[in-house]
Amino acid sequence: MKTWLLGTGWWTVWHIGLLSLLLPAAGVVWWLSIIKPGGGPQGGELAAGLLVIFLLGWTVATFVHALMYAHPLPGGWTRFLKAAVVWGAAWWASGWGLYKLSNLAASDAASPLARRAGFYGFILLVLALYGVNFSILARARGR
Repeated sequence: MKTWLLGTGWWTVWHIGLLSLLLPAAGVVWWLSIIKPGGGPQGGELAAGLLVIFLLGWTVATFVHALMYAHPLPGGWTRFLKAAVVWGAAWWASGWGLYKLSNLAASDAASPLARRAGFYGFILLVLALYGVNFSILARARGR
């Protein structure tokens, strides 16, 4: 588990960089946990900025991971093109999901149950992103 989470050798630097992206995600989760929908100004710009920082960092990292995943596959250069297309679709879906879940969690029009579902859905989606990307890195290290 330690190797999967922190990598080995130079991989550790990459893994620590990925784990540092948990800080802006944790900031968004913290903000979502304290917000009172309809309560006036509460720093939503900060939460939006943290979400953008998280998404920008993951954009670069996941594209690199997609190329690493495609490298051992057969198919010449088209394997990288296919990986980029799959990455784009997956990235659009996960980015849209993170935005919609955080928006739902902070919505004053949603019910308390829907806000709670948005809050926990955001956390689960972030954890799923980490799980998939760390699995791709473990596969790359295993070659």
